[in-house]
Parts: sequence; structure tokens; C-alpha cells
Amino acid sequence: MATSLGCNSILGIDAANLDTSEGGTTTTTTTMMPGTCSLKSTDPCNACVAQKCCPEYDACAADPACKKGLIDYAFCLGRNFTSDAGATCDEDFVGTAGTLGVALATCAIVDMNKCGGTCAGQTIGEGDLCTTYCGCMQNVCADHPFDGGTCAEICNSFDPNQLVCRPYHCNLATINMADPGLRTLHCGHASGNSPCH
Repeated sequence: MATSLGCNSILGIDAANLDTSEGGTTTTTTTMMPGTCSLKSTDPCNACVAQKCCPEYDACAADPACKKGLIDYAFCLGRNFTSDAGATCDEDFVGTAGTLGVALATCAIVDMNKCGGTCAGQTIGEGDLCTTYCGCMQNVCADHPFDGGTCAEICNSFDPNQLVCRPYHCNLATINMADPGLRTLHCGHASGNSPCH
């Protein structure tokens, strides 16, 4: 599996780029040093992923389809959390996020020697999810303001349940824009009413 990611992904660095512009100089750039991870969240799951699954996470985060898969995975977890729908979020993520998603899911969700015991049912990479959630709140639920800080500040302090529940309900508010009652109900959940305290 590791060989499919390539050496740069394993080392946690981006590929060097050759500058062939006029002047004939050759420069290389790297955006990360070996041993660093772009995932900075400190909750137990994401801390584990940053420590034990960083190459897989960074490769997924750099790929638009895999990155979108992580957000969809979080919404799926929210659906399970709020309605006991029994959706197979792990399988859905692997099915839509491609080979990079398989590598990340194997390390973060399946492998008990890595993060499998810590990340079961938890969101991975909340930064993108918070961006999506806060954009949704601004566009769909602006009549439900936040107390004590900006949406981004508040989202960064969400516990794992809030992080799966609130974005999911903002998505439901979006789906129900044509029904003012349902939109308001889901915006309330998305802003912290039960079950998304």
C-alpha cells in the first residue's frame, strides 16, 4: 500500500517543482518538512492520524475527490448520530474517495495498531469540515448567530459529537430551504440546539 503513495507522500513532503522560466535557474520548493503533518487538530482521533497516518491524510487532503469524501464522511456520521440511520459511512467513504481514501481509511479507521480504535465514528480533518460548516451557516442559517466568537473559532472547539451533528444539520437546512419551518428547525440544531448541544 505504501508504495502506491510514492516516496514524497511517505516522507510528508510535496514533490519538487522544476522552474523552467526564462533565466535558466532551477529551483525546488517543498511545502512541508519531513516529520510534519498538515493536520493540526488536537482531539484524540486527529492527533492519532497526525502521528500515525500523516502521509495517508496529507495525500487525501491534497486530492479534491478524497478531500470531498472526508466531508461527506462527516455528514454521514452526523446522519448516524442524529437519526440512528445505520448508514455504512466507512464503506461510503472508501467507495467515493478512491485509492487515497482506501489508504487513509485503512490506517485511520480499520488498522487497530494505528488509529482504528481511536477514530471509529469520528471525523477526520475537521478544518475543511469547519470551513464547509461555517459557509453553510452564513449562507443558510445567518439568522442563527453564534455567541462567544466567530463560527470558525467555535467550530475549532467542537467536541466530536458537535462536529458530526452540527454540519449535518446545516446540510439538512440547505436541503429544506423551500420549507421555512424545517429550515429553521435544522438551523437551530446546527447552531447548538438538541441534539447538537
